[in-house]
Amino acid sequence: MFLTVFTVSCCGVILSWILETLCLVPKSTVVWRRQRAVNLVHISNWLLCFTLVLAITQRPWFSLAIICCAQLFMLLVNQAKYHSLREPFLAQDFEYFSDAIKHPRLYIPFFGVWRIVLAVTAISIAIATGLTFEASLLDSLSTVSFALHIALLLLGSSAVLFLAVKQLPVASLNPERDQHKFGQMAFLYSYFAMLFKPVVIDAALGVKKSAVDKKLADSLPHIVAVQSESFFDPRLCYPMVNPAVLSNFDQICTQALQFGSIKVPAWGANTVRTEAAFLTGLTPEQLGIHQFNPYRLFAKQPVLSLAKVLQQAGYKTLCIHPYPVSFYLRDQVFPALGFDQFIDITSFSATDKQGQYTSDQAVAKKVDDILQQATQPLFIFVISMENHGPLHLEKTNNAELDKIFSAQGVSKYNASAAELADLNTYLRHLRNADTMVAQLTTSLKQQSRAGLLAWYGDHIPIMPKVYAALGEPSPDTPYFIWHSQQSPANSQQQEQAVHNLAGKILHYIGLPD
Repeated sequence: MFLTVFTVSCCGVILSWILETLCLVPKSTVVWRRQRAVNLVHISNWLLCFTLVLAITQRPWFSLAIICCAQLFMLLVNQAKYHSLREPFLAQDFEYFSDAIKHPRLYIPFFGVWRIVLAVTAISIAIATGLTFEASLLDSLSTVSFALHIALLLLGSSAVLFLAVKQLPVASLNPERDQHKFGQMAFLYSYFAMLFKPVVIDAALGVKKSAVDKKLADSLPHIVAVQSESFFDPRLCYPMVNPAVLSNFDQICTQALQFGSIKVPAWGANTVRTEAAFLTGLTPEQLGIHQFNPYRLFAKQPVLSLAKVLQQAGYKTLCIHPYPVSFYLRDQVFPALGFDQFIDITSFSATDKQGQYTSDQAVAKKVDDILQQATQPLFIFVISMENHGPLHLEKTNNAELDKIFSAQGVSKYNASAAELADLNTYLRHLRNADTMVAQLTTSLKQQSRAGLLAWYGDHIPIMPKVYAALGEPSPDTPYFIWHSQQSPANSQQQEQAVHNLAGKILHYIGLPD
């Protein structure tokens, strides 16, 4: 058995390096230029996985095929993520496999049909071939002898893997750079190791908990903060877009306390990164390894947040998000962040949908209903969904193209409809987001209490065909802070980072910093 396992293992490790070289994006450093610990992690991880599968199948070559199929699947998942989000598959992303089962629309379409077919075909061939042509090791070994060999292999590979992981160089937390340096397996293990290290994080809102004094309820404005899904200004980079698609947004910016572009820690998806930065004021550097999914940390270690500060000042704090509250652990995290109430998808109906998700208009109406019934100052944090991808799942609507494209843009779109279909869909939803701006400002003006509206985009949308045809936009998104009873003579255009936005809101409502 030892000779057979040794031969199969050597072939398997070499094959795994070949697969990684052919399929990993972005490409990693060639094997012979990697540090010894990096290669030991790859080899010992492969042997550990191989041994676990061998314990079940009792067939070495069949086990090799299964491991290769699993590796190929991981490489294809990495390709799909990098293609859509410009970021490799991370250690934190493993939990999204269960999310993909619960919320398939958000994940499966980005994986691609051909990748699914390739993965299913490979595993089917491996199973059929392995079970048909290879005999079980138990035909020539006793059960005790086989179990002893398995136990020794598990112990040896686990020990080497444990020691090798401890010797890995410190990751830079730049995923693309780290994967290039480590290769996929050592890269994943290096991030996993960092996740288990204790960390203490304190939010940086520019307001200390002890410094917040109670204010008279009638002097505090309502606050509505909108994290608008995939909201960005395509007019800045695509002249073919009709300027009128964001006419309400433009008008409010001229009346805003400040407006401009805002730096966000997400590109294409990963809304929770921008969301956490806004609510806590924490930078990616402060979050460290947890910057890629902060809510896993916040569920265990509550931090100071904008909602907590406002709660202490006398606000009732609510979040409106027309999606299941359990997604991203928000059902655990938001109460810990200081939210009194979470209004999720169960408060909306199928008739509220626009495209795939609940419309911005329905969400704006929900905000208005809550404001109308308010007896105390409210902080309403809105996380919209209407413009969430995958955009290519929606049918293209070519009616009224002139409302979303300029005259030249209509001609360009008609000539390249296949490449620009996602832009067509996106702009129609963007117009609805623009309408939401008008709805919310009107609603706040109608209240007896003053109102403040903060608006920002969480990230740019996933539109790879559009970007290939027209070029990639800046990763920054637009924002504004507007007050119903304060209209400065000259609105200030300021570049900001999203983690500074909460501090600005507290400043404008007069809380001490």
